Amino acid sequence: DIQFDMHKTFIGKTMPILFDRPSKKDGQILGKSPYMHSVHVDTDVSLIHTIQDIHITNAGPNSLHGVLGL
Repeated sequence: DIQFDMHKTFIGKTMPILFDRPSKKDGQILGKSPYMHSVHVDTDVSLIHTIQDIHITNAGPNSLHGVLGL
Protein backbone atom coordinates (compact mmCIF):
# COMPACT_ATOMS: atom_id res chain seq x y z
CA ASP A 1 0.00 0.00 0.00
CA ILE A 2 2.80 2.42 0.82
CA GLN A 3 4.54 1.85 -2.53
CA PHE A 4 1.24 2.20 -4.42
CA ASP A 5 0.52 5.48 -2.60
CA MET A 6 3.96 6.75 -3.55
CA HIS A 7 3.50 5.69 -7.19
CA LYS A 8 0.24 7.67 -7.36
CA THR A 9 2.14 10.87 -6.53
CA PHE A 10 3.92 10.62 -9.91
CA ILE A 11 0.71 10.74 -11.99
CA GLY A 12 0.71 13.91 -14.10
CA LYS A 13 4.48 14.41 -13.88
CA THR A 14 7.01 14.12 -16.70
CA MET A 15 10.38 12.52 -16.06
CA PRO A 16 13.29 11.07 -18.03
CA ILE A 17 13.07 7.29 -18.40
CA LEU A 18 15.91 5.00 -19.47
CA PHE A 19 14.40 2.18 -21.53
CA ASP A 20 16.23 -1.12 -21.26
CA ARG A 21 13.98 -3.93 -22.53
CA PRO A 22 10.67 -4.98 -24.04
CA SER A 23 7.83 -5.38 -21.57
CA LYS A 24 6.02 -8.69 -21.08
CA LYS A 25 3.01 -7.12 -22.83
CA ASP A 26 3.26 -6.86 -26.63
CA GLY A 27 3.66 -3.31 -27.90
CA GLN A 28 5.23 -2.01 -24.68
CA ILE A 29 8.74 -1.33 -23.49
CA LEU A 30 10.01 -1.10 -19.94
CA GLY A 31 12.37 1.41 -18.41
CA LYS A 32 13.49 2.89 -15.11
CA SER A 33 12.80 6.30 -13.66
CA PRO A 34 15.52 8.32 -11.89
CA TYR A 35 14.06 6.83 -8.69
CA MET A 36 14.38 3.24 -10.04
CA HIS A 37 10.63 2.77 -10.54
CA SER A 38 9.61 0.52 -13.44
CA VAL A 39 7.79 2.45 -16.17
CA HIS A 40 5.81 0.88 -19.04
CA VAL A 41 5.13 2.78 -22.27
CA ASP A 42 3.13 1.71 -25.32
CA THR A 43 5.65 2.14 -28.11
CA ASP A 44 7.95 0.09 -30.29
CA VAL A 45 11.31 -1.37 -29.34
CA SER A 46 13.26 1.28 -31.27
CA LEU A 47 13.41 3.38 -28.07
CA ILE A 48 15.26 0.70 -26.08
CA HIS A 49 18.64 2.01 -24.87
CA THR A 50 17.44 5.62 -25.06
CA ILE A 51 16.30 8.16 -22.49
CA GLN A 52 12.92 9.73 -23.22
CA ASP A 53 10.75 12.25 -21.38
CA ILE A 54 7.66 10.32 -20.31
CA HIS A 55 4.42 11.78 -18.93
CA ILE A 56 3.13 9.43 -16.20
CA THR A 57 -0.56 8.66 -16.69
CA ASN A 58 -1.27 5.68 -14.41
CA ALA A 59 0.18 4.01 -11.34
CA GLY A 60 -0.02 0.46 -10.12
CA PRO A 61 1.31 -1.18 -6.99
CA ASN A 62 4.48 -2.34 -8.79
CA SER A 63 5.01 0.04 -11.70
CA LEU A 64 4.05 3.22 -13.51
CA HIS A 65 2.62 3.68 -17.01
CA GLY A 66 3.18 6.69 -19.21
CA VAL A 67 3.21 8.20 -22.66
CA LEU A 68 5.92 10.00 -24.60
CA GLY A 69 6.30 13.54 -23.19
CA LEU A 70 3.41 15.92 -23.75
